[in-house]
Amino acid sequence: MRVPLGWLRELVDLGDASPDDLAHTLTMGGIEVDEVRWPTAGVAGVVVAQVTDMAPVAGSDKLHRAVATDGAHSYEVVAGASNFAVGDKVPLARPGARLPTPDGPLTVSTRKIFGHTSNGMLASLAELGLGDGSAGAAGGAENPAAGEAGGGIWVLDPTAPLGADLAGWLGLDEPVFLLEVTPDRGYALSLAGVARDLAALTGARLALPEAPAAPGADAGVPVDIGDASACPRFTVRRIEGLDPQASSPAWARARLAACGMRPISAVVDATNLAMLETGHPCHAYDLDRLSGPRLGVRRAEAGERVTTLDGVERACDPDDLLVVDDAGPVGFAGVMGGASTETHPGTTTVALETAAFDAPSVLRTARRHQLLTEASMRFEKTVPPASRCWAWTSTTPASASCWRPSAAPCSPTPPARDRAATPASRPPAAARVRPRAARGKRRWR
Repeated sequence: MRVPLGWLRELVDLGDASPDDLAHTLTMGGIEVDEVRWPTAGVAGVVVAQVTDMAPVAGSDKLHRAVATDGAHSYEVVAGASNFAVGDKVPLARPGARLPTPDGPLTVSTRKIFGHTSNGMLASLAELGLGDGSAGAAGGAENPAAGEAGGGIWVLDPTAPLGADLAGWLGLDEPVFLLEVTPDRGYALSLAGVARDLAALTGARLALPEAPAAPGADAGVPVDIGDASACPRFTVRRIEGLDPQASSPAWARARLAACGMRPISAVVDATNLAMLETGHPCHAYDLDRLSGPRLGVRRAEAGERVTTLDGVERACDPDDLLVVDDAGPVGFAGVMGGASTETHPGTTTVALETAAFDAPSVLRTARRHQLLTEASMRFEKTVPPASRCWAWTSTTPASASCWRPSAAPCSPTPPARDRAATPASRPPAAARVRPRAARGKRRWR
């Protein structure tokens, strides 16, 4: 588990405590900090630039010549990616800049490529030390397709200040804790869980966001639970009016990358941010691709098969817990969703699932199909059913602006209808403890 210290400080008031002191406190409290990493320690000389011209390089089927300005000077560079356009803001590593690339530290220099002089380079997330471009999404929303920040140039938010130092503007110079989470500390697979421990260990003030009230039942998103022991709660929220052209803001993509996850799309990024903050995996289905639309949870039937988001068709075992619509399985519950109902660049309406799944059931399915995902890793360590109330992605502060990047945390535009369908469930049992004074030393015979 990777925990960016900057994000952690938003949830608990840590004052001026140093990263090393906080790491020691966590380790002594039972959450081992394996390493304190400074992801952008090797980044220098990278600024926000805007592409003003772009054209293919003659004689090459991949290279492009681009002109980018930092507001003071223009630089002609040769790029091997084409996922950006004129007007986009991108990270520009000027000659002399240093990058911690996957292949080792790199000092950027002026080079001749296919007859063109490249005065620097446009950088990707991997070249900035913020990801390897291969980490999958989580919460059952594993998507192998490369996003715009995966293997290509990192396209920044349009509001990025021209000429600004990239690491300083995005707060990328914050350290990241690499935690070694033991099976009995599943709550530490979330920023909130780590923040609670630090607050208890240091006496610092906890500042977790308030859990939004769960919406009322929506007859348009019916839910059927066929095995209440394996799924005590399954909640669906319908969210309409999403902008299919919207992308996650740069800070959100940088935060995901710092946590070791690849940014994919506004919808998937929002669910992943919510999972990282709360510890409760979410999954978004394209509502228009659901048959019914109806969602249910049950054990697999003979002969059923699921094509998961990694593109592999898998035969279901009778012990597998499935999420289904009226046409059949749409994913392995708590492990990975199905390809037939995944969100895509044209998605405007989603059914957002948060649920509580039986830990042993998720563990068996994940091991049986060799699908070890961020979602299964959390569910198999037991996710408290009550935490789903806080994991409503559209109102979780860390992820809210992914739905409409140009605004403060709010609903999408046009206003979305956020509803839920939740079966009846038992309230959590209250534990009663009656402390009493010690009776002195025990006499042993």
